[in-house]
Parts: sequence; structure tokens; C-alpha cells
Amino acid sequence: MEKVLVIDDSELIRAYVRVGLKKLGVDITAMDNASVALLALKDGQALPSLIFVDINMPGLNGYAFTRSLKNDLRFKLIPVIFITANDSQWDKDHAKGCGAADYITKPFTVPAIMEIIRRYIPA
Repeated sequence: MEKVLVIDDSELIRAYVRVGLKKLGVDITAMDNASVALLALKDGQALPSLIFVDINMPGLNGYAFTRSLKNDLRFKLIPVIFITANDSQWDKDHAKGCGAADYITKPFTVPAIMEIIRRYIPA
């Protein structure tokens, strides 16, 4: 079973993404703190096949999380998808520069989340 990590400080967003993920039968871990998520990954917990991360969170933001993650060879190939209300071209370009594979803006739909998952985790 594929594993997906969702990092967002909004419980509503984590719950909404879970709905789309459950429909695809993937194992979901949801966290509200990018610093804690990064430590868990680096401590060798099960590696996800895909990571969704918000940009704007208290503490470590999505950009810093992704840069740190992508600087570690163990995580280079894990696609990171930004989920954010930031819709500027600068944010999209900055996300790509940090190593993001894709970018989805809030509000989003469950079908949009499912489409992204299918793009990066083929059935």
C-alpha cells in the first residue's frame, strides 16, 4: 500500500485531503507541524511515496521543509506537492525552486487531489 504524508496546520485541510486519499486506498499520515514531520522522516520512519505540504505554517514553512528534505539524498525522489492559498507566480516558481513537484491552490476539490495522486502514484 502506498503511503502519503499530509502536512498542514489546518485540521479542515488535512481532513479534506484524507477524503480523497481514502478513495484511492492509500495509507495516510497527517501532521500539523513541518518540523515534527521532518524529524520523523529523518529518524527513519516509513518513507511516503508522496508528500503534500502547506506553505504557510507556524515554525518551519513549506519552502524550508522542502529545501531541507530535498537536500537529503534519501528523500530526493519523493514528490512534494504544495497545497496553499498562495496563488502568485512568484510562489509557484519559488516552490519549484525548492524542489516541489507540483502545486495546488486552496480551495481545491477532492477530484483535484485524486488527480494529483494518480499523477505521482500510478495505480
